Amino acid sequence: MKYKNRKITFTFVTLQRYKTWKNQKSEIANYLHGKKFKIILDEDSSFYYYGRAEVNQFKSNKSIGTITIECNVEPYKYDLTSSNEDWLWDSFSFEDGIINETKDLTVNKELEVTICGRRKRVIPKISCDNPLILIFNGQTYNLLTGVNYSPDIEICEGENKLKFVGDGTVTIEYRGGSL
Repeated sequence: MKYKNRKITFTFVTLQRYKTWKNQKSEIANYLHGKKFKIILDEDSSFYYYGRAEVNQFKSNKSIGTITIECNVEPYKYDLTSSNEDWLWDSFSFEDGIINETKDLTVNKELEVTICGRRKRVIPKISCDNPLILIFNGQTYNLLTGVNYSPDIEICEGENKLKFVGDGTVTIEYRGGSL
């Protein structure tokens, strides 16, 4: 199923002097308008949204300035860290957080790796320093030295077991997405 982008709206208030507000409006618009950003919300800090920002509205009176920023973001929110990055205590959610550590794994004849997938289906980037064999969902894949992508290897929601055969080091880059 394909999902459409979603809109996220932010309203900010400033108590700066009215005379400086014009310059602030320009600085904010120059920095944000039309650009793509990772957006991390305080109340959901283990994920980020990715999308384009639009400075939508400026309002001001002599004492308060208000700016509304609308972001057109992708339908999924993404794990803050990828499976090949060090995870962070500060943003980790003990309620729904997942830790997939898949960087520089040593394959000595055989190695089974379980990746806990989120809702978004993702084709992982698999890097090997030697050719390896991967068994995934009953299918066998020959992995070459370097970076490997295969549309048939898709991490889905739940447990995904990948079995590597051979000798070498492998890194699996997977970033989960949730609605």
